[in-house]
Amino acid sequence: MSVYITLGTPGSLDFTSFSEATRKLLDLLSPLVALRHSNSPIARDISVQVAGFMGAIRRGVKASQLGFTTAEDLLALSGMVKSSTRAERAEYLMGTLKLANEAYTEGKEAYQGFTGVRRKIFGLIDQYTASLQNVGTTAKMGNRAQAQNESMRRSVEAFRRAVDVLEKFGQNVSALAQWWDWIQVETNARPSAQNTVVFDDSSLSDRTVLERWACLRTQFADYTNMVAQLEDTYPELFSMPPDYVPSNHGHEDRVAFPTSHYDLRHIIRNNEERPVQLRLKDQDVDSESDRHGRSCCIIA
Repeated sequence: MSVYITLGTPGSLDFTSFSEATRKLLDLLSPLVALRHSNSPIARDISVQVAGFMGAIRRGVKASQLGFTTAEDLLALSGMVKSSTRAERAEYLMGTLKLANEAYTEGKEAYQGFTGVRRKIFGLIDQYTASLQNVGTTAKMGNRAQAQNESMRRSVEAFRRAVDVLEKFGQNVSALAQWWDWIQVETNARPSAQNTVVFDDSSLSDRTVLERWACLRTQFADYTNMVAQLEDTYPELFSMPPDYVPSNHGHEDRVAFPTSHYDLRHIIRNNEERPVQLRLKDQDVDSESDRHGRSCCIIA
């Protein structure tokens, strides 16, 4: 079986919008951290969902870090065309594809984790609001407790009203996950003596494409650094456990992520477990007869 991988032209990402959405989300989440000290179990559960939002932000940052490294790799490879063999460049590209696949996974899980925790937190907010009303009518509270409850109520209500902030962040993290469709994979399932992975890296000789990669490299780095600087502004948020991302069992708010008939991870595993011929696209490989029967797909 032959696998043909084409490095297309990467699309653009609106990092200005992504950065603004991340800042606004952090500003919105920050007051909710105080709920973890509440006597209300519902309020404490809301604070747990805040940790879930932070998990989504961290995954977005990880995807951006990997995006920076991918851009670095491809720009470096473009400068080695004259000094490297086809086999060397093909082997190099296999490593780059591992980074790309990991970044795609991080971006997709950031979005799915975000939508899952968003649904859950609004349900908890409804319960919390109702519980505050019940407490206010059935018990006498001290001034300090009343002030604390009022502060928490205002924070929760502000979060409820900020649907646009949540929507904007969700749109940006979804775009980050879907951005990786510039890698196109085609397969020829006809049996052959040896599995072959053929790369078309001709786009790396296009000056316009390289300028796009250079711009993306800077943008990925700027976004990552921006979030790192915000750790000092929101220490209570970034000190939350980094590994909590609630699962998404619902069906609403789903996005149609790229899917393929042939999983790129399978190509990578094949290369690691048994010999696979890695080649760059050439006329003797990319003949019209050899291309017959391929199905086109993108990274998944």
